[in-house]
Amino acid sequence: MEGYKEVLKLYFKDNSIVESQIRSYDYFVEEGLRNIIMGFDRTHIPEYLLEVYDEVNLSIGDVWLGEPIHVEVDGSITKLTPQIARMRGLTYSAPLYMKVSTLIGTQKDEFEVQIARLPIMLKSNRCVLKGKTSDELIEMGEDPFEPGGYFVVNGTEKVVVLMEDLALNKFFVEGDEEGSVGRMFSERGVFKSLQEIRRLKDGSYVYSFGNFKNIPIFLLIKTLGLTKDKDIVELMDLQDSDLLFQLSEYSSVTNIEEAVEHLSRKFNLIGTAKEKGDRTSFYLNNFVLPHVGVQESDRITKAKLICKLFKKYFKIIGGEVFPDDKDHFSNKRVKLVGQLFEHLFVNNFDELIIDILTNFQRMIKRGRFSSMKIIIREQLLTQKIYSALAVGTWSDGRRGVAQYLKRGNYFDMLSHLTRVVSPLSTSQENFSARELHPTHFGRLCPVETPEGHSIGLRKNLALLATTTYKQAVKDKEFIDKLRSMELE
Repeated sequence: MEGYKEVLKLYFKDNSIVESQIRSYDYFVEEGLRNIIMGFDRTHIPEYLLEVYDEVNLSIGDVWLGEPIHVEVDGSITKLTPQIARMRGLTYSAPLYMKVSTLIGTQKDEFEVQIARLPIMLKSNRCVLKGKTSDELIEMGEDPFEPGGYFVVNGTEKVVVLMEDLALNKFFVEGDEEGSVGRMFSERGVFKSLQEIRRLKDGSYVYSFGNFKNIPIFLLIKTLGLTKDKDIVELMDLQDSDLLFQLSEYSSVTNIEEAVEHLSRKFNLIGTAKEKGDRTSFYLNNFVLPHVGVQESDRITKAKLICKLFKKYFKIIGGEVFPDDKDHFSNKRVKLVGQLFEHLFVNNFDELIIDILTNFQRMIKRGRFSSMKIIIREQLLTQKIYSALAVGTWSDGRRGVAQYLKRGNYFDMLSHLTRVVSPLSTSQENFSARELHPTHFGRLCPVETPEGHSIGLRKNLALLATTTYKQAVKDKEFIDKLRSMELE
């Protein structure tokens, strides 16, 4: 092991301890923002805002981030550095611009408008400290050993800690006080819904999603489009007599319309048949396995996936298959800064679009088309982002995501920048989650965890650990590759 110090020196000459966080933030700024805005689904917008006049339209174009600046009271512009932001109690941020096009009759207008101010991570590609030498950093009033990876918000240094969580869109079977239950958090964009499969005390198997509990699983599958009993039996590999009996209870349901009628009664929906059908379709599209898709054409795929999930659930509770190890690191994900910002931006950008369209409709009704830029309130999105960083509470209600950076000493600061926090409550036992798992090797530090109630729940990345910050292969590319190998 001689010479390992030279190897470490060479590694850290070109790499940083907080490299994963910085790369994740850069990816969010350079690609994530554009993907969110350009891929925004207009179907989420209320129809009454879109159907004003046929000849009126508002479309969203490209998005980009400017340089870190501060607009003074007299209108002059000051170039921001982290030290200036610290001394003046400012937020080290840059303006975020978006291209907007409007069409009113034959009058077309295209302009660039600022939609928010986005906090800049130190040492990221957009930061003025990027690529600076030690001497240049000292001239700017910065630490020559500045690692970056944090933000300056209202003059204070804030770090967004990494969040450890169970993998989304992955099915796990575990036990609770009511027996074994299969759970999965299904997420797609702004839609996130808990899916559950369980067996009730009377022996019936039910499916729950969102706020809708204990829907007979075979009825739900038929409502999603898999109406033939033979197909369900083959996909689930049904051989148990109790299951076949439960399926036979809905053998009279032979088409989707009948299934929808039965399911709308379970939902306790009122209104005409069309109104109940439309509301049932909305729930099925958006809250049943939204990660599979939110279109009506995706329902049959959802039905087949539910059959697959139930088959796994039934084999695990029957003792044929071992349950998943939730503490295995392949079943967990570490959410980096970029991913957390992406969630924050997605949830709040929706509100900005609604606000823009509402103001746009008001202007059309009043007949005032001269100053279109005033319909976009830049402070709306800016305040949401600033508030999340300042208070530490994220858009999903999780607290302690953003924290004051600890500066007790240099190593204390580095430890804080690589911290990984579990969402589990520190007041509960959770013995298995606190234990050191073999899959932590090379990923999480086996030594650095506090004593007391947070032991094992507050961890740190290993010294040489790096994390992936984007999906290497797109879903469509991956599926096309499997089909080219004659796999279904």
